[in-house]
Amino acid sequence: MTPQVTALSPDSSFFHYPYTKEQLEQMVAQGEKARKDAGFDTTVYWMAPDSPTGTLAGFIEMLKNEEWDGVLIGRGVRTDPKMTEWFEQLVNTTREHSPKSKFIFNSDDQDSLGPMKRVFPAK
Repeated sequence: MTPQVTALSPDSSFFHYPYTKEQLEQMVAQGEKARKDAGFDTTVYWMAPDSPTGTLAGFIEMLKNEEWDGVLIGRGVRTDPKMTEWFEQLVNTTREHSPKSKFIFNSDDQDSLGPMKRVFPAK
């Protein structure tokens, strides 16, 4: 079975990254391609705490509408002290609405495939 994973990516217009919006979008697209090329079924969900499009409510709907095997939450959300409360919301929301999902955490902005292989080693 191919693991179905959603990768949460912060909307670059809401965060202060050392990357431009274009660089972040390119890194996310490269990561998504690498995961798909390796046989993972991934969906990127762009979101931010106050985003008009990628909302927590939208994330909840996505979790309810499909059975997810994993949720990848990137380093940018987990390691920024200003994002701690939002990170907690994402974890607790995932636990509530997709309790079978495994959490996947990357420690390098440009590598999400390695952590996915760590969590789903048979892939």
